[in-house]
Amino acid sequence: MYARKVKRQSSLVQVVYSIIINNNRIQKLVSQAHVDALVDLLEMSPNNTEVLKVLSSLCVCHGAAIRRNQNYICEQVLQQRKHLLLLPALTARLETVRTNVVVCVSRVTTGKHAMYLGYSKWYYEVHVIALNKGVLRCGWATSGCRPDAACGLGLGDDCFSWSFEGVALRYGGRLYPLSKGRRLRSGDVIGCFLDLKAGRIHFALNGEKIISCFDELRLTGLSMCPAITLSKDTTVETEFGHHFKYPPWTDHIGLREAAI
Repeated sequence: MYARKVKRQSSLVQVVYSIIINNNRIQKLVSQAHVDALVDLLEMSPNNTEVLKVLSSLCVCHGAAIRRNQNYICEQVLQQRKHLLLLPALTARLETVRTNVVVCVSRVTTGKHAMYLGYSKWYYEVHVIALNKGVLRCGWATSGCRPDAACGLGLGDDCFSWSFEGVALRYGGRLYPLSKGRRLRSGDVIGCFLDLKAGRIHFALNGEKIISCFDELRLTGLSMCPAITLSKDTTVETEFGHHFKYPPWTDHIGLREAAI
């Protein structure tokens, strides 16, 4: 939901920009309340650089300065909320990768009985090779997941993906801090568990189960696949079942079996 909201906002702001740019008649109608609304939008979505373009277009028309707008925008942004100009530049460009292998179970009801078609418990590992101060999120995604690298949106920033990032779980654009979480580092091995029938996603770090998990999810009928979001200075290796460093202690099996 969060990712789609940001994209809708970006599309609307782009339309506003195309109307305002070098349009003297429209720019004269822009009030301080309009500028305040744009600045508030930038506060809520600091990765939305399209808002900065609109604010910039209000300052100049056909090369001529619009002092009224310039002064007010400088007062609101440069003086009172100058941190908003730093946030887009500091946002890491995130890349999200997914496998071509998907897993799914279907629930079939016959009379009073219900049965599930397809194996439901899957597992894979992520080996952290180099992380430094980069970003790494590991987890699972449905086909509806739509990451946006330009806006810094990745795994867990919508309602179609679930991720673990060391200090917290992430879903729907929200962070769920872990009481015993810590920052991931080089050499860590993250185990990613999926139970489609029970509707549960949980994780392990270096063979130790993370107590918190995503539970009571409605995953029946959904096509799920492993997914990883990382920044350019992060290097990982994935293991799908050849040689797990920490084999699952449950009856989960490696995703490699789904491709056979």
